[in-house]
Amino acid sequence: MFPRDSPEDLNVIHLRPPEIPEPAPQEEVYAQRPRRQNGGKFTSKRFRNEHFLSLAICDCNHTQPEYSAYHRTITSELTRYSDALSGPNSQQWKQAIHEELDSLFDNKTCVIITLPSGRTPVKCKWVFREKKGAAGETIPYKARLVAKGFTQQYGIHYLETYAPVVKIASLRILLAIAAFNNYEIHQGDIKSAYLLGQLIEEIYMEIPDGVHLPAASQNSQQQVCRLRRGLYGLKQLGRIWNKAWDKYLIGKCQFKRSSEDYAVYYRTGNQGTPLWSLILVDDVLWIGNPNDIRAAKQELGERFPLKDRGTAHFFLGMKITTYPHERK
Repeated sequence: MFPRDSPEDLNVIHLRPPEIPEPAPQEEVYAQRPRRQNGGKFTSKRFRNEHFLSLAICDCNHTQPEYSAYHRTITSELTRYSDALSGPNSQQWKQAIHEELDSLFDNKTCVIITLPSGRTPVKCKWVFREKKGAAGETIPYKARLVAKGFTQQYGIHYLETYAPVVKIASLRILLAIAAFNNYEIHQGDIKSAYLLGQLIEEIYMEIPDGVHLPAASQNSQQQVCRLRRGLYGLKQLGRIWNKAWDKYLIGKCQFKRSSEDYAVYYRTGNQGTPLWSLILVDDVLWIGNPNDIRAAKQELGERFPLKDRGTAHFFLGMKITTYPHERK
């Protein structure tokens, strides 16, 4: 993994010895599978010069009014790594890049090894965002290292990508049960949830911009990053996070998963009342007795970085209003 460095010397990052032995490559038949020439590219010409009669841009010079659709994107956000380092806010962007690399290092996301024969690394890029405050000022500068998932090949870099989320019907039923029985409803979210899943596939990624290897390691063999955990942009990212969540709740917290909705978990609390735990990607909803909810939060916080938001107010497009003074 990338060792931590100072923001002033960000462009030189030394190689850390791999923490795991170099894995054997998968079957050569998968590595030699041909890829479409236009794979991952948008090639549709369907909407070129197409007119839409329902939009409000009108050309009145014709006998019959004619309406056309136009799209214009105005953004000042950076799209290239070189622009971030050469722009007026280069020091802020260097600090943001340093924090991202520091986070990946602490999370043991990947190690740097030699690319095995017959394997093609996934590409990556830096994504830069400026978060604005209420007055339009830039609060934090965020830099994310993102894998280009459209360069992944099925059967080599990923297999299954599906991850369940709570159904709207399940949520409505459980909210009705909570209202009828005066149960409390609490909400929380998992910080950087997608980065917590463990990869089982062999995924190699190109060395990102700004990370240079020492001269001793720059030989004829290509150096790449072997991903050990999830990274934004991977196709199977949601699935590996859901598997980590599912394994912990069922194996450690003694929850049971609903057979009707795989994103709903339940168990019996200390007072014999039910406790439900619902998940929507990285958002968690608890429904049950206050003491049982408090215990569930503590258990979950021991494994994942949980941000407790207290009583739920908005979830899955629903506004939730509770009346604690009327609780029996």
